[in-house]
Amino acid sequence: MAGSVGKAQFNEYLKPTLMFILLGHLPVVLAVTFIPDLALFLPRLLMDIQ
Repeated sequence: MAGSVGKAQFNEYLKPTLMFILLGHLPVVLAVTFIPDLALFLPRLLMDIQ
C-alpha cells in the first residue's frame, strides 16, 4: 500500500524491508521466545511477583 502511494517499485523497498525484518524484528522475537525472563520482566514487576 505504501509503495503504491509513494509510487515506488517493489524492488526498491523489498531489500530494506527484508533487512529491517531480519536485523530488527527477528532477534527480538527469538530473544523473547527463548529467554522467558525478558518477556516476563514487566508483568512480574507490575504484579509484584518474585
